[in-house]
Amino acid sequence: MDQTVQAKSQDNMSPEELRQAVSSFVSGYSIEATTHDLDKVQDFPDFIPAGTCVYIAHVPGAARSDLVSMAERLLEKGYEPVPHIVARRLQGPDELDQALAAVQKVGVEHVLVIAGDLPEPEGQFEGAMDVLNCGLLEKHGIRTLGVSGHPEGNANIPDEVLEKALDDKAGYAASTSLDVHIVTQFGFDTAAMPRWEAETTARGITLPIHVGMAGPTSLKRLINMGVRCGIGASMRMLTKRAGDVANMLKVTGPDKQIVACARHASGHPDTRMVRTHFFALGGVEKTARWANAVVDGRFTLNADGTGFTVDV
Repeated sequence: MDQTVQAKSQDNMSPEELRQAVSSFVSGYSIEATTHDLDKVQDFPDFIPAGTCVYIAHVPGAARSDLVSMAERLLEKGYEPVPHIVARRLQGPDELDQALAAVQKVGVEHVLVIAGDLPEPEGQFEGAMDVLNCGLLEKHGIRTLGVSGHPEGNANIPDEVLEKALDDKAGYAASTSLDVHIVTQFGFDTAAMPRWEAETTARGITLPIHVGMAGPTSLKRLINMGVRCGIGASMRMLTKRAGDVANMLKVTGPDKQIVACARHASGHPDTRMVRTHFFALGGVEKTARWANAVVDGRFTLNADGTGFTVDV
């Protein structure tokens, strides 16, 4: 069977239709940087489109002033900065108030609130809902809010706890004037995202989903980050490929996850999956240039239509 016939056999999409669906799904992507990238922001216009949402991960050991400075520089360069508010790293409402006042001063209106991966909280906040319930986001002019979702679960957190947390966030979204969306953790199971969307919709959750993807990086780093982030069953898909040093150093991207989501979105006009969000595990520039190539159609579909290779 030739490539055209084989690819078209999947979901009755022709290769050209699939290519368009893939590019469309990645178009308008958001991307995550860290406070370590502060000195690189001046170069972002070379490879990140103007207007892009750039999330700012507040890495351990970084000063709050770095988060504020990076947000300010991103705004100056024409981006929408999205600082992370890490609940378990805050001492309590007073520190949260100060942090939000600082980012409000430079013009931030969009934040991502997460619990954080600390085993024990450093202060009064156990999780994201403690931050949301303070009322301080509204006080400081936040208009858009991202909250976390875990399509593949988390090895360190029981499923029922994750489900309740998401239900609570959806309840908060219904009670606030903020525009709330879900940003999911990255994963490796191509069926997980559509399945999780259906499961959460069945529970009455209607929030838009920004689908987290691990940007191109080495298999070794991908496995390390997957373990660190508590990604569960689909980790086996990666470790089976880590049989020798050559495979561990091989750069891999989220092409299969993107194709699966693009196929699903193409067949479900009412999908809640509205944006691709890249975790720049291999670096912001490498991730952005890879994503731009996909948006521009500079990629070659695999023979079976389940993935693709970016044309370099």
